[in-house]
Amino acid sequence: MGGVIYQATLTYFIYIFQVLYYTKYISFSMYYYTYLIIPTNKKSGFYGHVYFGQHQTEILDDNYTGSGKLIRRYINKHPNDYYKEIIKFYNSQEELNKAEYELIHPHLGKDYCMNLVEGGIFGRLHPDLYIEIGQKISIKNKELWNDQEYRENLMKKRKEVWDNPEYREQQSKVHKDYYINNPERCKEISIKQKEYHSRPEVRKFYSEINSGSNNPMYGKNYRDYMTDEAKEIQGKKQSNQMKGRRHLSNGVDHVFIKEELWDEYLNKGYHFGYK
Repeated sequence: MGGVIYQATLTYFIYIFQVLYYTKYISFSMYYYTYLIIPTNKKSGFYGHVYFGQHQTEILDDNYTGSGKLIRRYINKHPNDYYKEIIKFYNSQEELNKAEYELIHPHLGKDYCMNLVEGGIFGRLHPDLYIEIGQKISIKNKELWNDQEYRENLMKKRKEVWDNPEYREQQSKVHKDYYINNPERCKEISIKQKEYHSRPEVRKFYSEINSGSNNPMYGKNYRDYMTDEAKEIQGKKQSNQMKGRRHLSNGVDHVFIKEELWDEYLNKGYHFGYK
């Protein structure tokens, strides 16, 4: 009987506490602080890098580890391999925003910095970083892809994931919701990509890293790296695409056209080529 009374009393006091807390009659102190996180996994591509951030919380040891894209990607993969240090406490959100911006800004864009935005109230991607980050990611991916062990493990994991019908269905739904069912978003993404790749410095960069011996496939036949199953699928796909088409050429351009368009191209000076 005593145990029941004790439990009822405890439940009542918890209820009263929650009411008072959520109606703001009582509250904990709010902590405002800046911090840094250093990845410690030597096998990751972020070993020795640093991420700066801010946090406001009523619970000091809430294990908060940032919201940045790169640090989230690292923490999700290596949840226990990082060092976090609180740099300084502040009295308000306004002070915290200013301090975070001043903390991140000198390091933004440096090789060791995992932050992609300026922080504070300026939480947007710095324009000069679009190209720089894209170039760093491209170079890093090339280095990783040239590692045969990494390449084989990655392909194996991809196959394991893709063989899961639930995953394929989920990805299909996400793709349709994000792209197919949203033509405005597709148009916006297309415009941004064209603007990015039309910049002379971008075209020059990708031309240099993909030309000649810099290209991982230089002097190689990509079919040598395909499985027999992939070759068969590709062959059937190409066969279906070429059904009912003929090769036409004007001496410079070569096209494969369906029968209903032959006359149009013949009148333009094209002639039939090989079958």
